[in-house]
Amino acid sequence: MKNIIVFILLACFMSCTKSQFSSNTKYDYPTLTDTIPGPPIQIDSFPLKVGNTWTYTTGSNIIYTVKVVADTMINSERAARVDMIGDSTISTSYYANRSDGYYLVANRYYSFLDSLHIFKPAVHVLSFPLATNATWQTGDSSVVVYYQSNYSATWGNFYKVTTPAGQFNCCLLNLYSLYNGLSYSCYYSSKGLVKEVEIASASKGPGLGPYSFVAGTITLTSVNF
Repeated sequence: MKNIIVFILLACFMSCTKSQFSSNTKYDYPTLTDTIPGPPIQIDSFPLKVGNTWTYTTGSNIIYTVKVVADTMINSERAARVDMIGDSTISTSYYANRSDGYYLVANRYYSFLDSLHIFKPAVHVLSFPLATNATWQTGDSSVVVYYQSNYSATWGNFYKVTTPAGQFNCCLLNLYSLYNGLSYSCYYSSKGLVKEVEIASASKGPGLGPYSFVAGTITLTSVNF
């Protein structure tokens, strides 16, 4: 996701540093990110208050900022405008909290498009209220043409994750591509995305196989609310 903030936005900023794993490596993302078990948490919405700001760094030390800059209405629905600025690149997306989850409603990539693209239907980014083992289909916004159901997402177990922004109680979101062998370990707290690890695998499915490696990371370095 790729990716995915808001994991589906973040993927295009992933690093390409690779680290090989042995053939008997298990599908256990927490071992990749130095996490420890944490208490159960509940997340019922994404923090979309205007002014909320996150700063992230990738494995290749690219720094970028994500900020909720305004409220607007899209198709009679309240949506928050979220800008991502990094490495001289700006992208704008519009998100909405609904009763069953967090949705990508529209986006605009200034490098490619001059007009707003509205997704019909909106893309189901996160399922709320958070429930362990809940599964849904999501998409990939790393390309201009959006594939709306090519990723399978599942809420996993709870962990404590420490980053330069502090220590967070998180729930692990397991995300994997249905077509290209990419998997993601996404740790979400009530503050949003805390850390993400991208795993590339020749097996084209969830988990780590003999040809898997870490293809990129995203880490929260500061949050302003």
